[in-house]
Formats: sequence, C-alpha cells, structure tokens
Amino acid sequence: MTGELKIGPGSARDLEPGRTGFFVTAEDDKTVPPDRAEETAEAMGVPVVFLGRDWGLPGHGHMFVSERETGEIAARAEVWLARHSTR
Repeated sequence: MTGELKIGPGSARDLEPGRTGFFVTAEDDKTVPPDRAEETAEAMGVPVVFLGRDWGLPGHGHMFVSERETGEIAARAEVWLARHSTR
C-alpha cells in the first residue's frame, strides 16, 4: 500500500450491521487507475467492481456518474447492493 492511500483496513466495516458496500470504478479512470482502485477496495475491505470488466459498460472515466449510461450504472449498483445485503 502506498503512503498516499488515506484509508485503513476494514474502514468499510463500520457500516451499519446488515449493510454492505463496494467500490465501483472504471478502467479508463486516469485519476484513480485500476491498480489504485483495487488497492483502495482491498484496504477498505470491500469488493471492487469495474464497469467494463464486470458490468459490460466499457469506456468510462473518473466521472462515470456524470457520463453516459448513468441510469444503467445506478440500476446495476442497486441490484448489486440488494443481492449482497444481509437485510
């Protein structure tokens, strides 16, 4: 882990019981490149989801929430959370 990463292991485990989280990222993100995204998700103790690799939505960058297919990304995030929540 690099010295720039400002999150400690297990930080996402402070979520309310029965809740879960994940780290969504894009392969074309130049701000948080894929290796850093994986490192961050690991440090947080949550899985990483790549828009292209995992959800078939390639070509997104760091600002994927304001790019095309935002509705599809939001819908898939909602499904992921529903499937992985223990509530």
